Amino acid sequence: MTALSRDEMFEQALGLFRVGKIEDSVGLLRRLCDADPNDQPVLRALATFHSNVGDLKGAIPYYLRDLRCGITLETVRSLGAAYINLGDTSALEALAEEMHDLIWDDEVILQVWGFNLWDRKLAAKSIPFLKRAAQLAPDTPLFHYNLSAALISAERPEEAVQAYARHVTPWTGACTQKDVIGEYKTVSQGYDDNGLHHSFTERLLRCYGDAVPARRLRSVLELGCGTGLLATKMPASATSIWGIDISPDMLDAARARGIYDRLLEGDLVTVMEGISESFDTVFSACVLYHIADLRPVFTNVARLLKPEGVFAFSVDPMTDEQDIAVTLKGEFCHSRAYLRRLAAEVGLSERLIEIQMHRAPPGFFCVFKKL
Repeated sequence: MTALSRDEMFEQALGLFRVGKIEDSVGLLRRLCDADPNDQPVLRALATFHSNVGDLKGAIPYYLRDLRCGITLETVRSLGAAYINLGDTSALEALAEEMHDLIWDDEVILQVWGFNLWDRKLAAKSIPFLKRAAQLAPDTPLFHYNLSAALISAERPEEAVQAYARHVTPWTGACTQKDVIGEYKTVSQGYDDNGLHHSFTERLLRCYGDAVPARRLRSVLELGCGTGLLATKMPASATSIWGIDISPDMLDAARARGIYDRLLEGDLVTVMEGISESFDTVFSACVLYHIADLRPVFTNVARLLKPEGVFAFSVDPMTDEQDIAVTLKGEFCHSRAYLRRLAAEVGLSERLIEIQMHRAPPGFFCVFKKL
């Protein structure tokens, strides 16, 4: 019987893998590898087969041997993916340093590796990757968005706002609406399970406390109360809490908490226009990005606040070059200059504007007081 050639054995191994005979396939490839330890197609096939069956640790030695025989971008990308999926950020960093010249002009590798470093709480190490990716692909909004998230995580707030502003488009006055009610119907059940939702409510309350220390909450109006998460974190001194939300499903969750004195359903501005009561404090945590023109909001808040009342809220950020910009369909960001101007028009004075993490990227957390 004539012995199979190298090429015939290789094709047979590929065929066996395709029909699910994994062990037989890998056995043939290992025989080929023993015969020629520098056979890159065989090394690459062994690495790929191990990866495809979820054995990433088994794949890595073959990727490394493949690279020692000859460096290719494809193998570097695959090895990096294996390190990412294993959570081995140290190995990923070492690979990036070794292959710097090869990967430094590949925005896809830089973005993926940078994002994964940020996702594993290594924001400072992720920034060079994400910044370079954004430089290589300046018209890719996601790259600037991810860079802004890494920068705010690394406590570089002004740079984070600058990066965020590069992912937006100018607002022309049109207000393309999205299905907010449908969106929150989908997320209402698990809303409180998302740690991000807890974080921005807690940040807003901290900013409120920093801006007006020792002030006791009394009567509160919450714009966009959602499931009532913010109200659960308010001190007991808040003796009256009203909430407004456009989503009936979110209001059902808020109602079930038994915290609110009144819950009102509808568009924020429309509902506020129908309220005659006054309040000591108005809160709005991560809600106003749904509204482009905030002038009606400020006008109504100023009317509803008692003398020396406080308005504490958060928005997605824009640089002062524009008042308002579009981030996504039906979502907007606002500049500090714009917020300050609106506040001055309705008799509110600034107590605090801080840049902190908002919805992963940065946001402006603001506290204004009625004169």
